[in-house]
Parts: sequence; C-alpha cells; structure tokens
Amino acid sequence: GDLISLLERLERIEGARRIRLMYLHPQGVTDRLIDTITASDVVTDYFDLSLQHVSPRVLKGMGRWGGRDRFERMIEKIRGRAPLAGIRTTFILGFPGESESEAQEVEDFAGDADLDWIGTFSYSPEEGTRSVEYTEHVPEPTKRERVERVAAVADGTMSRRASTLVGRTLDVLVERLDVGSDEWFGRSHREAPEVDGEIRFKSHARPKVGDYVDVEITATEGADLIGRRVGV
Repeated sequence: GDLISLLERLERIEGARRIRLMYLHPQGVTDRLIDTITASDVVTDYFDLSLQHVSPRVLKGMGRWGGRDRFERMIEKIRGRAPLAGIRTTFILGFPGESESEAQEVEDFAGDADLDWIGTFSYSPEEGTRSVEYTEHVPEPTKRERVERVAAVADGTMSRRASTLVGRTLDVLVERLDVGSDEWFGRSHREAPEVDGEIRFKSHARPKVGDYVDVEITATEGADLIGRRVGV
C-alpha cells in the first residue's frame, strides 16, 4: 500500500501518541498527504522536506524535482492547513556548476520562506552518484563561504519562526532534567530528536520523563523556545 494507507493503519495502534515522518521527498508531498498529516491526531504536524536547492537547473543536475515556485506553494499549503506545523529542510551548496546567482537564490529563499529548521551543507561527491563524473567543481573556499552565508540567513529565519510561538501553549514530551538549573527539557510537535532544537521550561510539579505536559512559551533563545508548565 501507499504511505497514506500505512499512516491510517499506524494511527489505529492503541496508545500511539506522536508519529513523526522524517525525510520526505518533496515530489511525494501531495495535497492528499498534507491533508492526511494535518488532519491526524497522532501523525504530528511536522514536514521534513528534503529540498536540497531551489534552482531547477541545479536540482536537475542532482536528479531531483522542483524549484522555488513549487516549494513556496508547498509551504503555503502546509501553513494554510496547520499554521504551527514544524517544517524542516536542508540545502546543499557548491554542487558542481552552481553559479553565484544560483547560490544567491538559495540564500534568498532561506531568508524569505517560513521554515522552522534549516540545515546547510557543503556538497561532497558520493560514489555511485552521477555527480561524481561532473567536472565543473566549485572551489572549497567558495563552497564554505556560500554555506556560511546561507547558514547566517537561516539562523535569522529560524529565530523569526520561534518568536511567533511566544504566548502559545504547546504539548511537550518531557525528556530530561538539568539538575543544576532545575529546568526541564523536552520537545513539541515541531522538534525532531537530535536534529532540531529543544524546549526549556520550568515546572512547579515534577513531571516524569516520558510525560506530555502543557508548556506556555514565554521567550526564545535563537531558534529554541523557553517556557513554563501550565495547569499545575
């Protein structure tokens, strides 16, 4: 069966609370998949979109689909259904033949798009991929400089997105206590383990690791959220 029928079966598992999809190929993120995820109480509103680039020419060289217009429409569609959805992506800079203006397209997109989490990487050839045979390699210093520029813009975007959540109450999975500061750390629907940030919060009553608690977001620190537990 397809991914949607699999999700519908997983939803029916007794006790399932938060199912998160990782590494979605953008071509497979159809309206139907967006509707299924955002309508579900169990599949969390999180979209890990492996965009890689926004220039159609570079994407074609990577053997991938898409471009800025298509990606913007996809993000708008997700935000229209679930304004607080977590959206993550990664960009690769310095693909063979990438021009300065194509790198600038990624930088502009990273600054403009409503993305919660953005990873930036420098291209390196992998055995078995067609790009190994390409000859127009981008010099390492140029690659690094492009990655740094996009990463700096991405930090601003991630901070901007985080600040829109101040005043909201999120359902947070409790993961650990920092004994020194007596602060708890956890994740809401918008933070995937290990790749995204965490939510730091104070709690009067001691929760247990693995509990889900309501946390009101009161401040941000870069892309990370700071809050306090409510209702206890």
